[in-house]
Amino acid sequence: MFRIIKYHKSYEGRIKELLKDDINAKDIHNPLILVRGPVVNDKGEIIAFGYIKIIGEAAIALDKKLDRNSRAEIIDMFCRVGSNVARKKGLDELDAFIRCNKKFANFLLKRLDFVETGADVLVRRL
Repeated sequence: MFRIIKYHKSYEGRIKELLKDDINAKDIHNPLILVRGPVVNDKGEIIAFGYIKIIGEAAIALDKKLDRNSRAEIIDMFCRVGSNVARKKGLDELDAFIRCNKKFANFLLKRLDFVETGADVLVRRL
């Protein structure tokens, strides 16, 4: 039987060991993490760890009548300002959820320093 126990700093070594391959788990003490959940087995050994963290989601709606250069300039400006504000609030990345729009995804990757994550999500590290 497994159970979730209350997180304690003394578990940090084991938790970091479990998270070593998770590039998103930089700081398990980040104040944006709302829930930290060590999972123990019947012997009291920590065998899993889960957390829920507030993330920044980047979204923008543009007038379709705008030419490509104007759209790019607006997105670039919004991303710079949004990134600065998000960083000041404690966020360390922005996520952009792109559905069926390879051109826009390529724009974010090439021009705005977003990176592919291996999932269907692009992430901009702040």
